[in-house]
Amino acid sequence: HDPARAFPQPTEARSAPRSSIFLAAVLYQPTPLPVRIRNMSVSGALIEGTQLPAAGCVVRLSRGSLSVRGRIAWVGGGKC
Repeated sequence: HDPARAFPQPTEARSAPRSSIFLAAVLYQPTPLPVRIRNMSVSGALIEGTQLPAAGCVVRLSRGSLSVRGRIAWVGGGKC
């Protein structure tokens, strides 16, 4: 397991197809923030919300009983 590969860098080309969705979720860093998941793939997601964490922050994204850890690659225009 290569820890550096757990969080792809923003300069990497996207190789996984993304599914368009519109789901309410919670982003923890560590304070819970209500967000919307706009699209998702096996390697990332497009999240909308207010007061989003800065690029580089490690977060946990939760929807119901499902949860995943990740790193914010970029932030802008109320999206990350």
